[in-house]
Amino acid sequence: ILIGEANLLSLWTRKSPDYLALDTSLRAGAIRVYESDAALTKHWSYSRKLDDRIFSGPWPAHMAAREVSISPKELWVALRILQDEGQLLRACRVLIRMDNESSVRALNGRYSWSPAMSAIIEEFEVLERAIGCRVLAIHLAGIRNPFADKGSRLVDFAAVGDDGEVEQVADVAGGVVQAP
Repeated sequence: ILIGEANLLSLWTRKSPDYLALDTSLRAGAIRVYESDAALTKHWSYSRKLDDRIFSGPWPAHMAAREVSISPKELWVALRILQDEGQLLRACRVLIRMDNESSVRALNGRYSWSPAMSAIIEEFEVLERAIGCRVLAIHLAGIRNPFADKGSRLVDFAAVGDDGEVEQVADVAGGVVQAP
């Protein structure tokens, strides 16, 4: 339960008025929007639409194996958004545009038959409660997700340090800048 646009308590679900009036809510800044992408290659990425910055990095060891299917990887990127952006998301509604329908269903339903995805969902829910935000996902076809795709597909695009801290980010023009 969060404060809606009319300063009233509001549920943030797929059927809530604020979600159904998504364009209005987005223009009002009531929702934080991200686009995410996972690649079967070496990288993940997401785009923060607030300022169109792209964050990218190599997979952690437990996600790097080619045997890990794309759906858990896509869901892990949503978890990474919460881990990285928690300070910006406190008491916010968050919309993540993902190009994997299985991950969208798992995130919105908070359930998956896959043990790997179920473990990520459990971790996601704990973090979501700790931050005090509510996250929903919608499907965005991969061709409509060029910014996040850029970060996950270009190997030398941007890096995350061994300590997990973002060392570089790139703007939408593709130039690399130092993170603040």
